[in-house]
Amino acid sequence: MDEAQQKQKVERPEFRRWRTDRNITQAEAAERLAVSKIQVGRYELPFDDPRRQIPREEVMERAFEWSGGEITPDTWYPPRLRACSPEPVQ
Repeated sequence: MDEAQQKQKVERPEFRRWRTDRNITQAEAAERLAVSKIQVGRYELPFDDPRRQIPREEVMERAFEWSGGEITPDTWYPPRLRACSPEPVQ
């Protein structure tokens, strides 16, 4: 596998795709989520990057509300862990 193919396989939180598809900058996202631009960058790092951070619960709630429900709490975790998520309580 060449370097270009390896870069394509990098998995990141769904929030990054959602944000970039809407031409929203990290600075704009930071303002809406009430965090710093640096923090948004840390949330969006590849899943295998040890510097990546998972948002606090209140930030996940803001992202969920802002995205109209498209960014759910489980999308901040690697896909291999999502299958383990419990069903939402109703």
